Amino acid sequence: MQHRLFNAHEKKTVLSLGFGLLIVMLLLCSCGSTGTSSTVSPTPTKQSTGITPTPTKQSTEITPSPTKQSTSTTPTTILGGSLNAFIAKYGQPNNHSGDGNPRFERCKNSDVDQVALSQVSLESRSGPIMSILINSCPPTPWSVSQANTVCSAFLPSDAKYQRSVQVPGNSDQSPSVDKIYFSAKLAHTFAADNFTDNNGALVQPGLLDVNYFYVSSSDTSHMNSCDLELGDSQTSPD
Repeated sequence: MQHRLFNAHEKKTVLSLGFGLLIVMLLLCSCGSTGTSSTVSPTPTKQSTGITPTPTKQSTEITPSPTKQSTSTTPTTILGGSLNAFIAKYGQPNNHSGDGNPRFERCKNSDVDQVALSQVSLESRSGPIMSILINSCPPTPWSVSQANTVCSAFLPSDAKYQRSVQVPGNSDQSPSVDKIYFSAKLAHTFAADNFTDNNGALVQPGLLDVNYFYVSSSDTSHMNSCDLELGDSQTSPD
């Protein structure tokens, strides 16, 4: 009987010690969790110094330097220029050409030559170009703006506009507008007696005119040819 009581008492004591140990462990864990945390706050991410990244270098769009030109004068297809310059641009004169009157650029499906020149001056039949007739190809005439662009390309580089004259038409010629210019280069290229007016009287050396011909008296919004000549002899109908 005493042995049985002792075992019961011993069992109770062991259980009490077990519960006591469990409580102590729980208290220790609780103290550890509620104590001052020693956790170190994470180091903040290093901030940018605020320096803006250098943008990509942009092109300065520098215009290329022009190709160095030769010291020699480049031949140009202008009034007062050489036949060789026209041949270099258009090829050999076609079969409509005559002595001192070369022709170039035959229109397709037409006998019209777009470029007709004259070298015939009082001194020579083979000198500088002293007249240039430019034709549009039928059946398509130029607008007034197109005519000015096409024909002014054959003016000497120093040509300066002077005045315009409206020229009435007649049975042989459509109405036109004759624009008079002055070129010092032409004055040095040709003898003074090549510069005349519509009456054959001498005028200032260096004068030239460009006569723009309208399609007809009923259509003055289109042009089909222009004629560049020395002097101002085109200010009246032929």
